[in-house]
Amino acid sequence: MSLSPLLYGKVIGRYVAEVADYLSDGDQETQTIAVTGTVTFTPTAPRLLVIDADPDPATVFPRPVVATIDYDGYLHLHEGERGVMLPIASADTNPTTWDWTVSFDLYSGDAKLTAPSFTFTLPEYSPIDPSTALDLATVAPIATSSLTPEVRGPRGDGLQIDGTAANVGALPTASTHSNELWVAADTGRVYVSTGSAWVTVDFIKDAELLALAGLTSAADKLPYFTGSGTAALATFTSFARSLIAAANAATARATLGVVADSITDAVTDVAPSQNAVFDGLALKLDKTGGNLTGNLTVSRDSAVTTVAVDSDSNQYAEIALTTDGSTRWKIRKENDSTPNLQVARYDAAGTFVDLPVVFDFATGVATFLSSPTAPTPPLGNSSTKLATTQFVSDTAVAPSISRTLLTATGDQYLGAKGFVAGELTNKSHYRITLGLIKSGTSANTTVNIRLGPNFSTADTSLAQLGSLTGTAATDFMNIVADIQIDSLSSSNGTATCILSLDRSGTTAGFSGTATVGAYGGVQTSSLNTSGAGWIGASVNPSVGSVVTVAYFMIEKVSN
Repeated sequence: MSLSPLLYGKVIGRYVAEVADYLSDGDQETQTIAVTGTVTFTPTAPRLLVIDADPDPATVFPRPVVATIDYDGYLHLHEGERGVMLPIASADTNPTTWDWTVSFDLYSGDAKLTAPSFTFTLPEYSPIDPSTALDLATVAPIATSSLTPEVRGPRGDGLQIDGTAANVGALPTASTHSNELWVAADTGRVYVSTGSAWVTVDFIKDAELLALAGLTSAADKLPYFTGSGTAALATFTSFARSLIAAANAATARATLGVVADSITDAVTDVAPSQNAVFDGLALKLDKTGGNLTGNLTVSRDSAVTTVAVDSDSNQYAEIALTTDGSTRWKIRKENDSTPNLQVARYDAAGTFVDLPVVFDFATGVATFLSSPTAPTPPLGNSSTKLATTQFVSDTAVAPSISRTLLTATGDQYLGAKGFVAGELTNKSHYRITLGLIKSGTSANTTVNIRLGPNFSTADTSLAQLGSLTGTAATDFMNIVADIQIDSLSSSNGTATCILSLDRSGTTAGFSGTATVGAYGGVQTSSLNTSGAGWIGASVNPSVGSVVTVAYFMIEKVSN
């Protein structure tokens, strides 16, 4: 009876035991002997339907098959024929797949051997290819160190690709290719049909690798991660590659076009100071145009801080002072042939106007665009240096006189404090201090406190002490005159002079009278707000060489 197209597979196996050496063969190695007993094969399916069996469909009830062990330990059913043929399922049977379970009842002598049963799948056997027989030793489970059984089955045919499409859009209808594997040729991606759609087969399970695999490569592009399991492409130009490829810092700077200037003492075997960058490096900012915004502070711990504005040979170096980007002033050095220092002025539009001051490099002398007005130097000072009006006002006092014998007779001008135009104001206050010594005669002496424009005895006498006499060398008088300007007009002014006297000597000092505004009198002077003027004193002895001026001073008390 033929059950074609029912197929068969062949099972082979050899079973032996290792026992103690019982032969006198000169060694003590164990002896290999065949075991005895039976091996039973039981199908996992209760029945098998063979629709195309000849001559009619058949229902097959497979029964357990019991094999024995021959004298060499090989599995067999009949003497001389090793191996066991067993029916197997195929695409023409129902079910289309099934397995066999093998169990053992084996002995070595009287000792029962332990061999666990296991299930295996039997492939089709081809008589022309004996290697298609299944050796049970290749599929039997073995115990590992953790005593977990492992089953080694027959080698499969590997991944089977059912078709290739130009791209994913060219894949055939999924419903007609259920469970098939197709490859999209443009990407090399593998797709499997679920019966309703094509699904990508991802052989890579790592999220980061999948993110990279999902990118489309292009020239001058570099992959980078944008998050966990996500990636993108960034532009990676040839210039960027050349910078990364630089072998050292010097090459990298040359690639960037950045120049390090005067790098000195850059290596040290001691901890650097907090100013190490400034101490060790003089950096050059090679930049054309642009602005440095914000405040720039240069500081260091030493006594001198230098900010250098360096220019190329025969070029100007300058510092511009601007308002909202428009130049107002510039301080600049001329070129090397005439490295003078210039102060340049600009108008509101930032246009150059003139050079108010230029300092000569060789002499240091300043040249002014307009000659400055120099105040009149104080009396007795012949300096040609410039002085401020305030300087003249505060310092231009009449030179002090000490121990001067008046040898001549007549009114003699001792000295004065000079004023420039407009210097005198209401309530200006000045003080004259005068000391006189009279000796050897009773001749009269007159003292005048004067205010006017003439620097002479022609100026108005604000106060006068007349008929001063003395009879001994020890006769002495100290005169203090406080002059206050009360009012000024365009043509004249008024002033108050207050005198105080201190007399001493054998005859109670000088005697005499105070006239013409003495002790608070008011005098009118030709001094005015626009002209120059003087405050001074004169002494008029009636006899020569008998009056000595012990001291004479003029000082400014307040404005």
